[in-house]
Amino acid sequence: GITAARAHFGLPYKAEAETLDIEAPDSTILTYNRSIDRVGLMFEQTRGVLIGPDAARLLPLKMREFEDLGEPTEMRTGSKIVDLLNGWETKGRILLRQIDPVPFTLLAAIPNMEVGG
Repeated sequence: GITAARAHFGLPYKAEAETLDIEAPDSTILTYNRSIDRVGLMFEQTRGVLIGPDAARLLPLKMREFEDLGEPTEMRTGSKIVDLLNGWETKGRILLRQIDPVPFTLLAAIPNMEVGG
C-alpha cells in the first residue's frame, strides 16, 4: 500500500462565465460589429480569474493589491475595472474562467462598448 502524511484528492474542473451577445435596449445592433475595450466587474471572495473575449485570448486578471511580497493573493470582494485588448467582434462577449480550486463569485460584468467598426 501507499502511505502518506497528507493526500489531496479531487477531479480537475474549470468554472466559466460568458456574457451573452450584447444588444441595445431600444433597437437591434446584431448586424454591427462591437468592441469592448473595458469592463467593470463585481466580485465576492474571488481570486485566480482569467478574462478575455474568447477562450483563445484569455489573460490572468491581476488581483494583487496590498499583499506583502511572498504572501498569497487575498480573496477580492468589490469592483475591478479591466482594460481588454479586444478588437471588433460580431458578438461582443466577455469570457471569465477559473481553473484553480479557490472561490469564484461574479456578481456583475458591465462592459464599455463601441458599436460600428
